[in-house]
Amino acid sequence: MDKETKAHLAGSRGEALVGGTIGEQAAHERGLASRRGAGGLPIFLLPVAAILFACFWPVAGFGGFLSAAIGLSLLGWVYPGHDGMAALLVVLVAGGVGIYYTFKVERRLERSRPYRALRHGVRLILLAILSVYCDLMWGHGTLNPLYVPNEITLRWIDSQLSAKGYVGIFIVLVLAHVFSKRLDERVSSAVQAGRILGAAPDAKDRKVAEVASGLLWQKGEERRERWARRWKWGLIFGLVAAIVLALIGAPAGSVVFGFFFLGLIGALLSRFLTRKRQAEPKARWSA
Repeated sequence: MDKETKAHLAGSRGEALVGGTIGEQAAHERGLASRRGAGGLPIFLLPVAAILFACFWPVAGFGGFLSAAIGLSLLGWVYPGHDGMAALLVVLVAGGVGIYYTFKVERRLERSRPYRALRHGVRLILLAILSVYCDLMWGHGTLNPLYVPNEITLRWIDSQLSAKGYVGIFIVLVLAHVFSKRLDERVSSAVQAGRILGAAPDAKDRKVAEVASGLLWQKGEERRERWARRWKWGLIFGLVAAIVLALIGAPAGSVVFGFFFLGLIGALLSRFLTRKRQAEPKARWSA
């Protein structure tokens, strides 16, 4: 952490700055200004919530942001001297209308398996960027934004992220991966049920909903089998690695690292190490 960042943090905490260069004093003043404007409910929660929604439903999120931007542009053209409350109202109304209509487009697009796979990757990328941004801005123990230099580089980002920050980002991505797959499972089950019955995947159709529920239960059973297989081979690989490292006199830290690292490798290779069961005959569904 450089001196200007420390000066900004000191200002955000209300601490005095003794001496310092012109750049450090300017950073300290910006920290004091952010402290004066940070009372009450943090305003950043609203855009973060909107961005989080856009991360999971990118088409609907883009439509909402585009509608809000157009609404603000029209507001500035019609009423140049508008206040913040009017702008907030326009953003909420215009963004809500845009999300309402583009979400219908997203629901149609998500019937396609390639789109769901593409959206899953986009979700993880956007959430990784959002996690890094939130950790940089508010991961230092205060609600006031971190001082950001004029030139942002990967080296500066890496210098600001701590080991705890990297672990937090990794946990966020793992949870996002699981949550995204669960959401897409429901969609794929409805689409598959509609194809089996020769009907469009409509949740209001009772027969389609029943078949989709059965397919979703089947996917859940398959998921539990996959996790059991991963745990089994992960523990085998991890224990073998830990025993070998302990026998050759490796430090305790290396033994623990080897257990988790080789355990992860075993979990990833588990699908190739287990004999596949003979495929069961598919159930015949009648409309």
